[in-house]
Amino acid sequence: MKRAYIRISWGLVLALFDFRIQSIDLLPDGIGYLLIMLGLTTLKSARSDFRIAWGATVMLLVLSIARLGGMQAEISLTDNGIPTVDSLSIVAATIVIDLAMLYGICGVIRANAQARGRIRLANAARNTWHANFAFGAGVSFLLPFQLSHLIEEGKALTIMVMLGYLFSSFWVILLARRASRELPGQHGSDPDGNLGRKMDIIA
Repeated sequence: MKRAYIRISWGLVLALFDFRIQSIDLLPDGIGYLLIMLGLTTLKSARSDFRIAWGATVMLLVLSIARLGGMQAEISLTDNGIPTVDSLSIVAATIVIDLAMLYGICGVIRANAQARGRIRLANAARNTWHANFAFGAGVSFLLPFQLSHLIEEGKALTIMVMLGYLFSSFWVILLARRASRELPGQHGSDPDGNLGRKMDIIA
């Protein structure tokens, strides 16, 4: 389970943050989504959280491949241009699917933490998702206004909310890293979970 969460955390790093030289993406997002899928496969369960995370990651992988094929899925919030309806729709859809993936990942971590009595970790997973959803919903609400110059001052607010969304997404990465340390067991076993709470005496 430890390796699964480490793979998920590294996958999120590669998927959520671009590493570019000029316009060349050194590490395509698809690599990150593949790592997330690999980690989720190790954590496979019948929970709806897992199915949501898996399905959303597959959809994001398909979108990342389409972007490599030339699909325009980016908009700029710092220039004076007005994005097209198509590009804005793709960005909005990507954010919604991204939120579904992060919801599933946080849900899986929370469920595993609760099963092992890691209440603080479970609460952290819940709070991380709440923050992520709040900022993600805020970005989704503000994006359509980029089609008009009538509220030019609204771009500053959109940028601030977008930065909040990126920060909350980074917090999911830290959550996965924490889960890799606190949830090392496999399928209900927790070799380190009782350390300090139970002592075996062997004579």
